Amino acid sequence: MCFSRNSWSQTDYVNERKLYILKTDILSPAVYGIIYHYLGLGLSFESQLNKRLAFQINTFVLSQKNVGDIDGSKKSNSYDLIPELKYYFKNKNLLGLYSGLYLRTRYHLYKSVTHFNPNRHFEFEEYMIGAGPILGYQIKIKKVCIDFLIGGGTLKSLKTVILRNDENRGVYQGYYPDYRISLNVGYQF
Repeated sequence: MCFSRNSWSQTDYVNERKLYILKTDILSPAVYGIIYHYLGLGLSFESQLNKRLAFQINTFVLSQKNVGDIDGSKKSNSYDLIPELKYYFKNKNLLGLYSGLYLRTRYHLYKSVTHFNPNRHFEFEEYMIGAGPILGYQIKIKKVCIDFLIGGGTLKSLKTVILRNDENRGVYQGYYPDYRISLNVGYQF
């Protein structure tokens, strides 16, 4: 009697190492700053899953403080966590054209005080989730990566908690258009 055991493993990493890229978004904070007067910071980490597939996690923080508004002062903070799954069309280790999907989770805190009556406050916090497709292109110059992406989808308000409502205002709870536009610059290690 003869026993035989065949085993094999298929991997794209035979004598190769997995790629990681740490990035910062320089375009989205500028766009939010110009249009909405927000200050923002975006950081990303991309990890290669195989030669064509990658997972990226993005964090994005936006802060707005407006004290000179005619209606009063307001403060708004948003915190986003955005995982992405990317498929690179060419087998070139996270370079070139890619498409994928993103999922956005957002926590948003808003506070306002009217000038006419400083005792009138309106504050709420909102929890949101969204998703959509992305399309991008990534190049590398030595160890520096430049990644441009665009995308769009829908953002849904899951839960809104009104913390203080002296102004008898309401909050829209529904679907919002969601978009992604980023120019990330990073370092591959």
